[in-house]
Amino acid sequence: MDAFMFFLLCLMVFTIFNWKRITGFCSKYQTHIKAYLLWFLLGGLGIHAFYCNKTNWGLFTLLTYVLGLCFLLFDGGVMLCLHCLNVLTQAFLIPSWIKQDNEKGMG
Repeated sequence: MDAFMFFLLCLMVFTIFNWKRITGFCSKYQTHIKAYLLWFLLGGLGIHAFYCNKTNWGLFTLLTYVLGLCFLLFDGGVMLCLHCLNVLTQAFLIPSWIKQDNEKGMG
């Protein structure tokens, strides 16, 4: 059952990432909704940053998550607190990321 749920989650993420290619259409609001949905569901892993074509932010978020889990016993969760602050900050950056991506696509 766990493998099936993992498969469904991967299928859902793949569909969300490739929606624009599958349908050929993606409005401004759909892009914002998908980015915030990814931020809410998988924000700790930086999936929303990868969706917004911000690979460096996504890798940084993933790295802080992994390091936070590794150092949880040693630093008392300070790294995880910094990770949470990073993810919350990114929630406010998503609209500007999408705007930059749209401007780059049109130019």
